[in-house]
Amino acid sequence: MIRFFLKSVFIFFLFSNAFAIIVGNPSDPGLFLDGIFTSKAKNSSIRASYLYNNIYKAKYLNNLNLKAKSDVKMKIIASVLTFNVYNRLDLYTILGKANYEFLDVNDALSFSDAAFAWGAGLKLLLFKGKNIDFSFDGQYFSTKQRFDFFVVEKLIYNLMGPFKHHLEEIQGSFAISYKTPFLIPYIGATFIYTLNTDYFPY
Repeated sequence: MIRFFLKSVFIFFLFSNAFAIIVGNPSDPGLFLDGIFTSKAKNSSIRASYLYNNIYKAKYLNNLNLKAKSDVKMKIIASVLTFNVYNRLDLYTILGKANYEFLDVNDALSFSDAAFAWGAGLKLLLFKGKNIDFSFDGQYFSTKQRFDFFVVEKLIYNLMGPFKHHLEEIQGSFAISYKTPFLIPYIGATFIYTLNTDYFPY
């Protein structure tokens, strides 16, 4: 049964076109024009994709104690809708959900339920050579997380009122890529500014 399945997959890909997306590479917007729903337009295209981002550990400075740092874990599951123009500019929006764990300087661990998250950004191809590309990627991301309880030394404490965190993130990155027949290696730099604000919605 397994051999039959592998043979079927091999035959399917042997007589079909395969496309790939380079994850995390901002230097190649408009990677392909054709897809499941092929468009005859050559100057623009629309793509839909899936985003899964798991931030294992991030550190944030405490506003009250600048020498102290808080640990944060975050998981993002979202859909990305991209509009491409002339294979040089990507305008995209991110819609989905996010949740995270927050460990503050007093070792109090807070958990949040999955909440709505959104973002928007653009990828701009600044220079396109025969094999070398150079481009920019800018993105804004936002989510509001609600905490109802926290854990200290395995004891659970309820929070009085709807306590929330408003997480905002701005990213900017430049990258240079070199195209080969089989691989597209790239190198770049990314700037990330994150603001995590505490507030009571009412």
